[in-house]
Amino acid sequence: MGENIDSLNKMKSKSEADKSGMERDLMDARAGLDETMRERANMEKNNKLTQGLIVDSNTKLDELARALNEADSTKKKLQVEAQDLDRQIEETENAIGALGKNKISLSTQLEDTKKLADAEARDRSSLLSKFKMLSTDCENLKMVIDE
Repeated sequence: MGENIDSLNKMKSKSEADKSGMERDLMDARAGLDETMRERANMEKNNKLTQGLIVDSNTKLDELARALNEADSTKKKLQVEAQDLDRQIEETENAIGALGKNKISLSTQLEDTKKLADAEARDRSSLLSKFKMLSTDCENLKMVIDE
């Protein structure tokens, strides 16, 4: 019976040691589980933050794409306007060149007309002088005839 008691005591000690080991293992498992749960919560939190950043980034990307399309559209409009203005400038320069030629032509005509008018004025003056002289000669002849 003493042996049974000793053997029971040994078994009791062994089971208490096993129980202590199992309790330590259980505490370690619980601590590991708590740590894993905290890590999971942190990962889920980080995941939500990352998803929010992705949504924000996509929104900004869409806005940038719209802005780029608007800029391209504006650029094309400005290029068309620039071509139109270049065409208008070319037409205006051509018109200025034509007006310059017309001015030269009209200036030449004016000079010719002035020369012609001066010549006609001299001829008229000369004819008027001759007329007066002839008129005087005529008067003198009338007087001679009358006498």
